[in-house]
Amino acid sequence: MVKHTGEKPHACSFCPAAFSQKGNLQSHIREESGVRWHVCTYCEKEFKKPSDLVRHIRIHTHEKPFKCMQCFRAFAVKSTLTAHIKTHTGIKAFKCEFCMKCFSTSGSLKVHIRLHTGEKPFKCSQCGRGFASSGVLKAHVRTHTGLRSHKCPICNGAFTTGGSLRRHMGIHNDLRPYICEYCNKGFKKSSHLKQHVRSHTGEKPYKCSICGRGFVSSGVLKSHEKTHTGEKPFKCDECGKSFTVKSTLDSHVKTHAGQKLFSCHVCSNSFSTKGSLKVHMRLHTGAKPFKCPHCDMRFRTSGRRKTHIQCHSGERPFQCTLCEKAFNQKSALQVHMKKHTGEKPYKCDYCSMTFSQKCNMKLHMKRTHAYPDLIEEVSMRQEEDEGGEDITQTLDLEEVVQESSGDWQCGIANVFR
Repeated sequence: MVKHTGEKPHACSFCPAAFSQKGNLQSHIREESGVRWHVCTYCEKEFKKPSDLVRHIRIHTHEKPFKCMQCFRAFAVKSTLTAHIKTHTGIKAFKCEFCMKCFSTSGSLKVHIRLHTGEKPFKCSQCGRGFASSGVLKAHVRTHTGLRSHKCPICNGAFTTGGSLRRHMGIHNDLRPYICEYCNKGFKKSSHLKQHVRSHTGEKPYKCSICGRGFVSSGVLKSHEKTHTGEKPFKCDECGKSFTVKSTLDSHVKTHAGQKLFSCHVCSNSFSTKGSLKVHMRLHTGAKPFKCPHCDMRFRTSGRRKTHIQCHSGERPFQCTLCEKAFNQKSALQVHMKKHTGEKPYKCDYCSMTFSQKCNMKLHMKRTHAYPDLIEEVSMRQEEDEGGEDITQTLDLEEVVQESSGDWQCGIANVFR
């Protein structure tokens, strides 16, 4: 009520000043008498409580006396440790009303909601940039000051944040404590495991506001959104081709260099990327880690599962510009377009016949020239090129190849229409 009435019962005995609260009077007396609060010996910052000063000093000394007994992470403040322990229990009682994602603490939920609202209340005093949390702002401010207080004990590398140092430490050790229950793959961070598991479950919580497609992470969603804007900032210096993400450009550059550093120890095939070798090895092991969420079918790659799921939804996003036909994968459209252009780039090694598809040529060589081991070659090459399942498992030879008007038609392309 004192605030509403304007009453100021606490008067200073040294000057005419009066205050509505006793605490304000005490602060005033300290200022007038030259008495300082509890002062930090490192930066001269003052605190009203000794306990606040003790916590603050740990920023300078890097002391973290509160240790988690499950993962041995340490914290400067007990309340932070208490919040951290909840991440081990799995209890996430705080749910986001926008995306239904759950969090172990109300503070984490509050910061997360700002991703949806776009609120960035923490402003940098030097450049004006806004941030969703004070911690991110503090890390940003260090980019202006150049302060790198987090030192690597192995290589003397210095970093602006503890998180950056922890990520760097992964270079020096290969500890991967977070294991996938589906394929036993290990990860260094729980967030990486969580994102990976979605490749098995098919969960895609991040939705595109333009086309409604879902994605496993916000980063993949951001890359996808560039396909709507047409933005391709990563350009190949060799051929001028542009890409929406840098990792795709990096893989593309290796095709120019002809580098195939990753060799299969079973059949000696070589690949330009580790990912391509990994997919290829599944041909030998028979592993199919990607399960369809709508049926029991499993696939060797997430891309083939994605194509299969469109069979359930009926989605055919790849439209021919010359006729009304549509396809559920880009490669099927590319094959179809050759019918319009008349292009036949594949020539038989034994006669003068040419074909629009390599599989047609191989099948022709099998039936006409007794070319051996055709089906195995076609299926393996198809999977290496497209990362897909073996389509010949569901088709017999007569279905795969249809002869029409003296030309060979590949039934593989027709399967995806």
